[in-house]
Amino acid sequence: MKTITPEERQIILDFCLQNPDKTVQEVMDKYKVCKDIAFNIVKEAGNKLGRL
Repeated sequence: MKTITPEERQIILDFCLQNPDKTVQEVMDKYKVCKDIAFNIVKEAGNKLGRL
């Protein structure tokens, strides 16, 4: 399982914020991260977008 750096996490989070229609599977495929990491970042992006 691949671990990601805070910088990589921010890149993925920024991508999710700019592309809110992307699914967890699409994030997994694009960034080669596991489902748990992708899900948590997509969820975080959704929460941030919900507060805007």
